[in-house]
Amino acid sequence: DHVFENFTNYAVYSILGKRVLQSIFDGYNSCVFAYGQTGSGKTHTMIGRETDQGIIPRLCDDLFLRIDEMRDKMEEGRNLKTEVEVEYMEIYNEKIRDLFSGSKEHKDSMKVREHPKKGVYVEGIIRKVVESGEDIAKLMEEGNKERTVARTDMNSVSSRSHAIFIVRFT
Repeated sequence: DHVFENFTNYAVYSILGKRVLQSIFDGYNSCVFAYGQTGSGKTHTMIGRETDQGIIPRLCDDLFLRIDEMRDKMEEGRNLKTEVEVEYMEIYNEKIRDLFSGSKEHKDSMKVREHPKKGVYVEGIIRKVVESGEDIAKLMEEGNKERTVARTDMNSVSSRSHAIFIVRFT
């Protein structure tokens, strides 16, 4: 748990993101959750912008750097098999929507399920394989265009939804 006031995205990532990345490589499921009032900087902290990346792009870039480092350290003749997949969804008006589906009507109100081996998942969600931080950045940009946006008294372009970006690393 952390509360950040007047921190740069780099500082937040250095304090929080690097520990999360280490936990992932230690074999733990990890989550970064941003909570706050409309206009408080949740999207900026998590996604950022081109000149000031947020936690997600920094973490994904470092994930692929670590994978490359692991491959470089492998003995010759051995192969490191990894796979990175992403999912992107929003929850709006208590409905789950796949942000990779390309249609506001398609895949509306998807169902959350639980499986004894897979754990909790969203039935029918599109999962995309990625090979770089750049791949993830492009997919996030595409998904962000699909988010529900409406005016509020505090923010004229509020997302009005809760976004969930999942990175699966195996």
